[in-house]
Amino acid sequence: MQPSIKVKLVSLAVVASGALLQSAAVQADTLATRCAADPMTPARAKLRLEWARACGTRVNLVSPTSPTAPAFAYQNGLFSANGGIPLWEYIETDDFWGKNSYSGVDAAVNQIFTERQWRAGPYNATTDAAGFQKWTESDTLALLHPTYPIFGNNLDINSATQLFANPNYTVLDCKLYTDRAATHVANTSTTGFFVNGFCPSTDLACGNGVCGSGETSSTCPSDCPPCGDGFCSFNETSSTCPSDCTVCGDGICSGSETAFSCPGDCGFCGDGICSLNESSFSCPSDCGGGGCTCGGGGTLGPSGGLDTNMPICQTQIICPL
Repeated sequence: MQPSIKVKLVSLAVVASGALLQSAAVQADTLATRCAADPMTPARAKLRLEWARACGTRVNLVSPTSPTAPAFAYQNGLFSANGGIPLWEYIETDDFWGKNSYSGVDAAVNQIFTERQWRAGPYNATTDAAGFQKWTESDTLALLHPTYPIFGNNLDINSATQLFANPNYTVLDCKLYTDRAATHVANTSTTGFFVNGFCPSTDLACGNGVCGSGETSSTCPSDCPPCGDGFCSFNETSSTCPSDCTVCGDGICSGSETAFSCPGDCGFCGDGICSLNESSFSCPSDCGGGGCTCGGGGTLGPSGGLDTNMPICQTQIICPL
């Protein structure tokens, strides 16, 4: 081979190698940015992993014995340390690239669940409430900083829009959101969702589920959801944020109240009850008659004062001036 050709090939190899290294560096930087936007303490990371395991089986597999295709289950040929139970693995992915997978790209539910929070070791097998086998390991093998999945609406982390899980893991909400406070559900009906990577948990205060000193809805929305956005988030109460978490029965239909959760405040028009948020004009069938009067004999009208003479009017009937 001529020297000039060798030089050209070496140059091309160097360029190609540099391009790959640059791509890896960019992806690493993007992952670090995404992890910083969704920080977790070790305890919260374990909750995220449990959420991903539960949602992967509940949403994608549905049944432990007859999973919904293309999800499937199989015995891996190994046995548990607690009684020699045959180990079952579950694959939850839609397309083997991690689309609509909660656990990861390869979507091996139990494998991801264990390897992200324990060192390699023997598995104990139990069965969860839905009938799915769950693997765990000894506390002596626990990782100091478990890693947890982060999500996006594209397989490529560099072009994906980051998506977030509901920080209130107790409700097992398997939806993904466009914000950390889980106030806006992400529409992934067209794009699907993907695990874009795994982040190491940290001991930082933000991400522990408690709105601590120095944290705000701007600096740590996952711990301190914004009050006044119309959603009663997991760390808000009727005392800390009455505009979002109003008390059922206070006469105000707002925040997380609906006609189903609080019919007294958000009553159905036509149910025969003049609720506190209804009037003779918004719902005449409930509040427009039944002996309501204006000042002892006036006619109901579109303006004026409220009639307080008749109990059935519940101060909602507007009388003319």
